[in-house]
Amino acid sequence: MNCETCLQTKPIPVCISEIVIGQITAVNTAVVIKIKNEATGRIVLLTATSSNTGIVTVDVSDILFMEAHYTFTIHPASDYSNDYEITIGSDQSKCVDVSFENCNEEITSATLELND
Repeated sequence: MNCETCLQTKPIPVCISEIVIGQITAVNTAVVIKIKNEATGRIVLLTATSSNTGIVTVDVSDILFMEAHYTFTIHPASDYSNDYEITIGSDQSKCVDVSFENCNEEITSATLELND
């Protein structure tokens, strides 16, 4: 059982096509992002490559998000059993809790920010 406390982020709009999740220690590395809808249990796996500073940005243009709560984890592409520590601001965790909200304007990209 995973007892990890996830980072809690500010809500982001459902209409985005790209999410800057946060930073991991692995640079220029192929990763898999697991996105779990906590209401339905549905899991989507997406691939990305971390930047030369470890920033992970994922294209979510093919996903129809609901106004709901999701948990994001990042794994090495070759080993889904290990999770990377994700850094947002000065905080770290192996998971990030994200809520999606109604989209009032066309926004294409969102950077996850921690709740105050």
